[in-house]
Amino acid sequence: SDQGNVLGITVAGHHYALFAPTGSDWNISGSTITAGLGSKDYFSLAVLPSTDALATYRKYAFSFVTGSQVAWQTTGGNVRATYSLTTEAKEGSERGTLQALYRHQWLHTSDALTPYTYVSPRGTMKVRESATFTTSQKNNGVVPALPASSGVDKARLTGYLNEVANASDPFSGATDTYWTGKALGRLAQLVPVADQIGQTATRDKLLGLMKGRLQEWFTAGGASEFSYDKDWKTLTGYPASYGSDTELNDHHFHYSYYVYAAAIIAQYDQAWVADSAWGTMIKHLIRDTANASRTDSAYPFLRGFDVYAGHSWASGHQGFA
Repeated sequence: SDQGNVLGITVAGHHYALFAPTGSDWNISGSTITAGLGSKDYFSLAVLPSTDALATYRKYAFSFVTGSQVAWQTTGGNVRATYSLTTEAKEGSERGTLQALYRHQWLHTSDALTPYTYVSPRGTMKVRESATFTTSQKNNGVVPALPASSGVDKARLTGYLNEVANASDPFSGATDTYWTGKALGRLAQLVPVADQIGQTATRDKLLGLMKGRLQEWFTAGGASEFSYDKDWKTLTGYPASYGSDTELNDHHFHYSYYVYAAAIIAQYDQAWVADSAWGTMIKHLIRDTANASRTDSAYPFLRGFDVYAGHSWASGHQGFA
C-alpha cells in the first residue's frame, strides 16, 4: 500500500508500515526503499499486527514517545500500577500512542484493548490505544519458610542438619559473591527447619555461621569485602564473579542471598540487624539492586529491574534487553 508518505509492505508474511514526514514520498528500487525527508529529521516505522491496522497506526505515526514512568500504590494487599508514556507531536496535535501489553499486564487490567495482537516468546501481547494503562494485582507476600509437616521424620532431618552445621567447611570453599551467596542461602533455609523440629542448638550454630561470614563481607580490608564505586553508583563485592564487577552483572542474583540470610537472622536476633550494627550495610545491598527511590543520589532507581517486563535483567549493561 503506497500512500505517498505512508508505505505499507509485507515481507515473508510480516507486515510493516513506514511513515515519512508529510510531503515526502517513498521510492522503491529493487530491494531498496528511500524517502527524501526534506528539512525534517524524523520518520517512523511500525511492525503491524495485520494489514487492516495501518489506518490506526497511521494516526499515531508522528506522536513520538519521549519518556515513560510507572507509579504504584499498595492497599490491603493489592498493588495498583499505572504505566504512563509522555509523547511529542512531530506533526499535528495527536499526542496519543499505541502500547503492546504483556500477558501479565493485560490479564490484570480493565482498560479497553484493541483487537490487535502480537506473538512474543512470553505469550500473546495485546495492543492498547492510549498513553496510559493501569493494572491491579493481589500481592500475596513472601513467607521465609513453609510450615512444618505433621509427618516429618525428625530424626532423619536432625541428621541432615548436623551434617551441614558440623561440616569442616559449611561454605563448601566458596569465596566469591555468587557462591558465598548460595552457601548463605542454603544455611538460611535450614534455620527455620531446625527451629521447627526443636533443634535450637543447631539453629543457633547455623545463625552463628551466617553472622560470621556476613560480618567478614561487611567489614572492609579483609579477604572479602564490598566496595562502593561512585562513578557507576554501585556496590561491588570482591572477590567478584561472572562479570559482577566488570559488567555489573547479576547483582540482584548475588546480593539477594545475603539479604535473605540477614532477614532470617533478624527473626532471631533483631539487634544484629539494627542500623547501628549491620543493618545499614544490608540496606546498601538492597539499594544497590532494588532501590525504590527516584531521588537517591547514591544508587540508581531499581538498577536492572525492568518494570515493564516485570523482572530484572541479569546483564549489568542490559545489552540483551
